[in-house]
Amino acid sequence: METYSFRGVEGASGRVRVGRIEAASRAAAVERLAAQGLRLTGLRPTRALDEWRDGRWGGVRRRLRPASLEERVRLTRQLGMLLAAGLPLLAALELLARQERRESRRYALEALVATVREGIPLSRGLARGPGGFDPLSVSLVRAGEAAGTLDSTLLRLARVLEASARLRARVLTALAYPALVALIAGAVVAALLLFVVPRFEQLFLAQFPGRTLPGLTRAVLALSRVAVDQGPWLIPAGPVVAIGTAWIARRAARWTSWRRWLEHVPVVGRVGTGVWVARWSRTLGLLLGAGVPILEALALARDAAGAVDGRRSALAAAEARVAAGSPLSRALADGGPVPETLLALLEVGEATGRLPETLERAADLYDEEVDRAVAALTAMVEPCLIVLLAVGVGTVVIALFLPMIDLIRALSGG
Repeated sequence: METYSFRGVEGASGRVRVGRIEAASRAAAVERLAAQGLRLTGLRPTRALDEWRDGRWGGVRRRLRPASLEERVRLTRQLGMLLAAGLPLLAALELLARQERRESRRYALEALVATVREGIPLSRGLARGPGGFDPLSVSLVRAGEAAGTLDSTLLRLARVLEASARLRARVLTALAYPALVALIAGAVVAALLLFVVPRFEQLFLAQFPGRTLPGLTRAVLALSRVAVDQGPWLIPAGPVVAIGTAWIARRAARWTSWRRWLEHVPVVGRVGTGVWVARWSRTLGLLLGAGVPILEALALARDAAGAVDGRRSALAAAEARVAAGSPLSRALADGGPVPETLLALLEVGEATGRLPETLERAADLYDEEVDRAVAALTAMVEPCLIVLLAVGVGTVVIALFLPMIDLIRALSGG
């Protein structure tokens, strides 16, 4: 006997049914369900779902990828809206699974549906299922289930994820123009070396036989010959360099000394500090507002903020002082891991009893600070790149015209 997961529509009532059935074969399962008056819209063995839940790396699991940030925003918002409209959790998940067009995501939702149908809480299903949800989201869902406010918790989680997506989009947009200028500069210099400089080299050989060319001209001609001769090898080297640079940047994000050095760069440090403070504040405010205990909320916010090791250790020390009974603002002030402005806001929030709301407002404040810092960084980088472009092109042009100048001086007797 084999277990099959089915989805279909009852012919009499038109109600959608989702469940499991045991049968000797697929044809037998279809026959039994048809006898029940069910028009099938989906039928598959549950072996793959069991493989995922048991933690075995089967072929199906390898085909799945973690949900992107945009996909998690969409799922949490849609699920929260369906629950707020009064739809039961299982029916809401089934509806989202039917609407999903991407096969891998539909499979992940169907696995979640099968898990919830077995009586397992949604938070546990998200933690062990193919959804790509981080511990922060799982803890929030667990708190919402315990408080009976799963719908509002999911909607608040969607807003936080949207804020993270907007912040990341703003940073990437600000970096897009400098990257484009750098790409254009490289393309212009490459075109000069590959197509323009070789023609001038032929001219120099014809017009200045045996004459020693200026050093800058000889250097540019040698660089051009390397580019022309090694062109077939240099073309595929571009993607390799790009991939290597991305890998190094990803690894460098984990290097404590590198990140500490970046924090001391005037404008870049403001961006990095603003990003982690905004993320930490918003995460902590969301967790506390959902009813998560403060010590668990502090640990999750520390992990979600992505601070450097020194700041993480300071936050961990502050958590220990909070566990000993110290107020949050005083515990953070002793270790100094957060800016003075945030400390003042935390003290006000504790005094008024509105700490979650105060943390969310602080996150908005630092989001604006990041916007200003990114704008200042872009304003600094753009002219530097333009100057580099001008220097690169100007160097090639000057190198090509130096022999002409020497020839004119020789002819004029200067």
